[in-house]
Amino acid sequence: MDSPFLFARIMLEMSSPPAVRWPSVRPQGVKMTDQENGTPVEEFDTGFLRTAVYRSGAGFHWNRSPGALRAAVLGAPSGPVRAALGTVAGGLLPALPQVRGEERRYRVPARTSAAALLLHPVSTTRTEALVRALAGAGRTLALLHALALPGEQLPRNGPPGPARLDAWMGTGHGPGAAPRLYESLRGVLGPRRWETVRQWCAGLSGGSPGDVLLHGAPGLGSLIVDGRTGAGALLTGEEVSRGPAGFDLGWILGEFTEFRMLREHFGVGSDPARLEAAREALLDGYGSLPDARTVSRTSVLRVFTHAHDFAAYMGWDDQLLFYGRQIAELVDEECAVPAP
Repeated sequence: MDSPFLFARIMLEMSSPPAVRWPSVRPQGVKMTDQENGTPVEEFDTGFLRTAVYRSGAGFHWNRSPGALRAAVLGAPSGPVRAALGTVAGGLLPALPQVRGEERRYRVPARTSAAALLLHPVSTTRTEALVRALAGAGRTLALLHALALPGEQLPRNGPPGPARLDAWMGTGHGPGAAPRLYESLRGVLGPRRWETVRQWCAGLSGGSPGDVLLHGAPGLGSLIVDGRTGAGALLTGEEVSRGPAGFDLGWILGEFTEFRMLREHFGVGSDPARLEAAREALLDGYGSLPDARTVSRTSVLRVFTHAHDFAAYMGWDDQLLFYGRQIAELVDEECAVPAP
């Protein structure tokens, strides 16, 4: 795949990017209209996830369904988990899905994600709205982690992203260019780093006494933001899971790591001040940081999972080799940090 839109396509279409080049025009595969007659105002489609955004009164519906290469159906919260999530108040609204067969439908106040706002230059008003939304998202995650659910009502498994990554790392099997990525990155990372990452994944499989309810995949592509007001919603429910609280924060911080990689190595993307303001707003909104080791390891897993998902569900791009080199450096940096 020779695409100048690698980062934009994965961020917008899968709600979970890898990244390297920035679009100067709208990414291929993204369709936009302004009709209110049932035609989507935006559509994103990969082998992993299909998304269609529709106007609905004063707001929008984000409708999501599995992509053609995705083996598993989209999840949905159980009754007790859904009821608990419905009590979260004080941060950004956790938008819960209406289940319609394979489709998950979310009622939200806007058509734009935080990812889209960070992908392109925007006005001061939109930057301020983005910062407010990130602070709200941090607060929402903290409130979600504080929900007092009995252990038997927590989801059975850990977050699916690391599980998907670990399954591929163990076999090399998968759709699309996943086997090619396996052969390429095993050599780049080497056996020691490879096994280290698999151990990190295994540590998130769930079942530990300190597990909390997790969002499971809080990404900038699933954080919906009104660019005028900062109101928004966090699409929640498809990947709710259990595990250490630091996972959710680390997962979304991994996306900020990718933005920083692009800025440092390619000189493109959000300016550093805007990116740092958004990142700091997320952390300030969350409050007291969970286990720092889990947060930092998870951020590395997020970057690696993006590389895998792009290869598996969108195809090969030589820029994935850049990702491999960056992942190796991130693993080394994490291993060099002494345990607290």
